Amino acid sequence: MTKKEEKKRAITFYSQKNKQVMTVRSECAKQYAMQLEEDEAVTAYETGVLVESPQTKIDLTGFRRNAVAEDWLSDFLVICGETPTIVEVVEEEQLEKKRSCSERLELSRRYWKEMGMPNWKVVVMKRGETAW
Repeated sequence: MTKKEEKKRAITFYSQKNKQVMTVRSECAKQYAMQLEEDEAVTAYETGVLVESPQTKIDLTGFRRNAVAEDWLSDFLVICGETPTIVEVVEEEQLEKKRSCSERLELSRRYWKEMGMPNWKVVVMKRGETAW
């Protein structure tokens, strides 16, 4: 999950599954997208799903004020049959070292639960070879 207005490198690629150009913001997200492309159970997916005004929609207990003051983008909305799932892709190193990473994940989980999204998960990726 990244801030909507964050200045970060955008990685674009053509998705055969979605028949359009998709954009992700990390190498790990690109690697996961390639896995989605090959997964026959996945019918479609979206990238950069808007988490709009979380400060007005969730319980803010435990969050630093600046963490919830902006709009965010969740990494993926994956559709397998009729069931949508929000997926956040995290690099293993970030999960272990950064408090803000855990905070963003909890923000995402609470937001999507409040929005009625029953399925939410985290995919932890190891940094490795570039995906393109």
